[in-house]
Amino acid sequence: MDKGKFDLWFAEATNDFEMGHILFNAQKFNGAVFYYIQAAEKAVKALLYLFNFQPWGHSILNLLNEYEKKARKFQLI
Repeated sequence: MDKGKFDLWFAEATNDFEMGHILFNAQKFNGAVFYYIQAAEKAVKALLYLFNFQPWGHSILNLLNEYEKKARKFQLI
């Protein structure tokens, strides 16, 4: 478990989510969506780091698939 990298990436995800919320409330929907997507990507990367996986790329779907594949292999779920 890489708790340090998890904490760093999850803090960044939380920050991006909060920024998305601010923009959403200001009806700046394009910006809000951008930050919400960034938050999701960083949260999944945090999850991967938590289980000592090395995430690569920006596709949330690919990152989730990587987690599912590796977690099944190591029976983490």
